[in-house]
Amino acid sequence: MKSLLSAKMGIIAITVVILVIIGIRVGNKYYHERYFNCEANLIVHAKDARLDMSLAFYLQGDSGMAILKGTITKDNRVTSISRKNYFKINRNSAGYLNLVTTQAISSPSDEALTTDINHYLPDFYSMKDASMDYFVHKQGDAFVFSTGYLPSFYCVKN
Repeated sequence: MKSLLSAKMGIIAITVVILVIIGIRVGNKYYHERYFNCEANLIVHAKDARLDMSLAFYLQGDSGMAILKGTITKDNRVTSISRKNYFKINRNSAGYLNLVTTQAISSPSDEALTTDINHYLPDFYSMKDASMDYFVHKQGDAFVFSTGYLPSFYCVKN
C-alpha cells in the first residue's frame, strides 16, 4: 500500500513538473510574439527621390513605437528624417497586426516635409489615426514584416 501511494505521488509530481514546463514554454512564446524590438535598413527608390533610412520597431504588447532616421535625396538636395511614431496594436486571429498611429513626432533635426514623407511612405509613419496592416513572421532571431504576399522588410532583433 505504501509503495502504491509513493508511485501515485511520483506520477503526480512528474505531471506537475511537465505542466509547469509546458506553461513556461507557452508563456515565453506568447511574450516574445508581443514584446520585441528590431531594426531594419530601408532604401526606397522613387522616380524623383531616394530615401535611405533606418527603421526601428518597438512592440510592447498592445502599443509600440517606430523610429525613422535617415535622409531623402530629391532634386540633388539631401534632407534629414528623424521621427517617432507611437501606435496602438490590434491583433486578429490570422496573425495580422493592425497598427494605428496615436502620435507622430518630428525631432528638431528633422528637415523633411511631411508631404514628402507621405508621398514615399505610407501615411502610418507620419499621420495620427492612420493605420497599417502588417503580418509579422519570426525567422530565426529576426522578423519579416509583410503587407501581403511580398516581404516589406527584414527586421533584426536589437
